[in-house]
Amino acid sequence: MRKQSHQSHTHAAGDFTWEVSYPSKQASGFSQRKPTATIEVDERKLYVPVEVARRLEKYEKKVSFPISSLAELVEVIDQAEHTCAWEKIISLVNRRDYTSFELEKRLHLRGYTEAVVHESVEKASKTHLVDDRRFGRLFVESKIRLGWGKRKIALELKKRGLVPEEIEGWPEAFFPEDDQYTHACQLLEHKTLRPPHRYQKAVRFLVGRGFSYGTAMRAAATAAENDSDSEL
Repeated sequence: MRKQSHQSHTHAAGDFTWEVSYPSKQASGFSQRKPTATIEVDERKLYVPVEVARRLEKYEKKVSFPISSLAELVEVIDQAEHTCAWEKIISLVNRRDYTSFELEKRLHLRGYTEAVVHESVEKASKTHLVDDRRFGRLFVESKIRLGWGKRKIALELKKRGLVPEEIEGWPEAFFPEDDQYTHACQLLEHKTLRPPHRYQKAVRFLVGRGFSYGTAMRAAATAAENDSDSEL
């Protein structure tokens, strides 16, 4: 259910009239979806991102001849949507890297149309502003440095709309089995696991980090052998 608007502006040129209504500040609530502005014209309602409505009104103030037909209004809205969507992408990627999937989701939540989202993200990909392969490779490398295992990294990649198998070198280049075992042993060396059932705790800890059960059990067994006082 849409919240009641807290402000509205009416524009007119001859017999053609249109009105812009903005959502109240409380409209967003706990939803990820951003409240949209409403443009009413000829008993029709068009819902657009708030920033698009504001750009539309700025355009109306600057031009010598006000918008005087529905066709002209729709054209200006389309231009404003493309401009605002691109500016939003620039703003987002200036803060951190995003995948195409993440950018699409962000724009959809703000109320941009499917066509505008697709064209804007495609443009970002063609200009290498967003690069899913680059993102995937750097993401994997950074998470390995943090001690994440293959399974956990793969799950997080999928959440970001990436297919692990499409990342060059996955998984062999990133996770040689011997390196995984060595890495797991190193993590256990710096992890305090109190008795009882330290072996089981070690396995659960490593599996939670994304290591395979086989690697986790092998590393936990090695840790038990190296600690004669443990109750593993």
